[in-house]
Amino acid sequence: MSIWIVVPTYNEAENLESLLQRIFSTIDAHVLVVDDASPDGTGQLAERLRHRWPQLDVLHRPGKAGLASAYMDGLRLVLSRNPTAIVHLDADGSHPPELIPTMLDALATTDLVLASRYVPGGTMGISPHRRLISAVGNWYIRGMLGTQIRDWSTGFKAWNPVLLARVLATDLRSQGYACLMEMNWRALQADATVAEIPLFFSERRAGDSKFSLNIIWEDIRLAWQLRRSR
Repeated sequence: MSIWIVVPTYNEAENLESLLQRIFSTIDAHVLVVDDASPDGTGQLAERLRHRWPQLDVLHRPGKAGLASAYMDGLRLVLSRNPTAIVHLDADGSHPPELIPTMLDALATTDLVLASRYVPGGTMGISPHRRLISAVGNWYIRGMLGTQIRDWSTGFKAWNPVLLARVLATDLRSQGYACLMEMNWRALQADATVAEIPLFFSERRAGDSKFSLNIIWEDIRLAWQLRRSR
């Protein structure tokens, strides 16, 4: 199997090395770091770490252009390398890479696997305030887009490359974190099969959180737009 893992980064120098150590200790895979010219030197650190891990590649982008375009650039690049499976996850350590083998096992019988906070066994080790905002946001999105998916906004996924190519060929609208939800929607529109496995989502290991109410608002607004476009 040729497994590629995409990790978008912006100011994640404190987390990157430990995350890569966990990934390469867990699974034989290639990793693509997509860095948006992080001021803290994340991209330069990733280049140095390539000497330790030859399976590591780095895509340097000229500046901060948004999570959606980072995903699009990274996912399109790894699709060109004929992978058998594609995974993406956050760089801050909140997504445990030790879950990837379980996700890939599930991917053998489905098109898209989501690591989910909202299925039995899933949970969140974050503040009650953030937990409430996330739960309410996902509840609203399920009301708008359907209950086939419990965790619409998870960023930890494993894709069948054929499905992913179809999703990326659609007219994706979102520019930020809402791309995670929209890609799920496009997958369902393509009659994909989706499985969710329990995720323990924790606080980031180090650095400043990128979570904001604007992220939830973007999801809510896009969910309404997608519902209207049915």
